[in-house]
Amino acid sequence: MEQDTKEQTIMLEKAIEISSSDGDSIQEVDPKALLRKMDYRFLPWLISLIEPPLEMPKCVDLRVPSNVVLKKLRPSIWIPICMTCWVCNGVVVQTLQGIVQNYGGLVGD
Repeated sequence: MEQDTKEQTIMLEKAIEISSSDGDSIQEVDPKALLRKMDYRFLPWLISLIEPPLEMPKCVDLRVPSNVVLKKLRPSIWIPICMTCWVCNGVVVQTLQGIVQNYGGLVGD
């Protein structure tokens, strides 16, 4: 992940050099802010292109917010949080399914 960020920073610096060589004045750009803006705009578009041909489930839409959170937190923190939520969800669903007496109770009749 560190190397990807370095490569993206180098690409941004090259783009700034090219655009500033035109003689136009250019404002200083924060590379992290620019990468974040590109992530917010590019990732949903990319997923919308990939999803239909692969017939991926709708949970793919949760990957974008997860990746945004992952940029804020370390994987050693985020992965256990995801695992804990997954386990808690499974316990709640299994408990509620155990309480159901018949099909009508399952579907909410």
